[in-house]
Amino acid sequence: MFQESIKNQISLYPPRQKANKANSYQYFGFNIQYRLFAGYSPERINPGDKLHTVEKFLKVTSGSTPEIGFKVDDLYKLVITAGTHLAPSIKVAEAAKVIKNSQQDINIAFVNE
Repeated sequence: MFQESIKNQISLYPPRQKANKANSYQYFGFNIQYRLFAGYSPERINPGDKLHTVEKFLKVTSGSTPEIGFKVDDLYKLVITAGTHLAPSIKVAEAAKVIKNSQQDINIAFVNE
């Protein structure tokens, strides 16, 4: 069986991506009659920060299946010099993003006070 692979880097939570993409991919001729798998890695950048660039942050990775998670993790290991952490599920990876964003917002609030 021939497998097609689509790499897409966007900031939507994967279940939302999955709902929106199937029709778009079929429009471009990709065969999605079987199962659409999702790999996920929450963004970890500060736009405009020249010192703390994306490759210098530990990258959390995950997948809709363990196999896809390993593939996503291996892909990011090629470019992230700080290393990667394979989360056990997409929900855990998203929770890590929520905690990071909350911590960042709290730190900004403290500085502003």
